[in-house]
Amino acid sequence: MFDPSLWSRLDRSKAEAAPEDAESQLEASRRKNATEAAAARAKLRQEKDRLAAAAAASQAQQALLASAKVAEMALARGAVEAPSRQLAALTASRDLRAAIGWYYVDASGIKQGPFPSHQMRDWFAAGYLPRDLRVAPA
Repeated sequence: MFDPSLWSRLDRSKAEAAPEDAESQLEASRRKNATEAAAARAKLRQEKDRLAAAAAASQAQQALLASAKVAEMALARGAVEAPSRQLAALTASRDLRAAIGWYYVDASGIKQGPFPSHQMRDWFAAGYLPRDLRVAPA
């Protein structure tokens, strides 16, 4: 039915074609690997650029926060210094608004205090202190 030489010719043609197919497969595999490596390098480059941009933005934000903190401290220093200067001026002029607290002499002649101004004011408004009560700044 089949000629035995037919099988041997078929085997020879496969053997001759095999190295050529293997070389082309190897070349195709090399091209695929090279393409994948180039894509990976491009992706790494993009990630590196993104990280560099994020680092620059972070440094800019830190510089902005530092300058805001310096400005806030300067404002706070001014806010503290102004009342201190006012207190010194009121104390020098013996203005009673500079009093930190108040003493009073009770009905039995005993000196009480010092009490904060707001507490003395509340007691007076509630009627606990008489109008003729002797008081002195602390």
